[in-house]
Amino acid sequence: MIHSLTERRASLKLEAIGNNIEGILGYLEKLLGKKWARIIHATSIRRLWLKLKEEYEEVESHFSVLDELYDMKFKLLVPLLNVKQSDYN
Repeated sequence: MIHSLTERRASLKLEAIGNNIEGILGYLEKLLGKKWARIIHATSIRRLWLKLKEEYEEVESHFSVLDELYDMKFKLLVPLLNVKQSDYN
């Protein structure tokens, strides 16, 4: 609702909001008052932070799986490398 109002009244497209956050906050202050604009701003930042944290944890879990696979690969390859080295000696 806020995005559609902002697009219509403040002539700011959703894609441009990130580049003009002060304009959005100013518009929200006029629309809702300073207190509510600050609450919306703080809530938006909090939700963004939680979303980024969630995405980071998901990516981190994928890297953990890859680390485990590399460790397993290394453990499987070390005995083979030792056998090949002993064949050359």
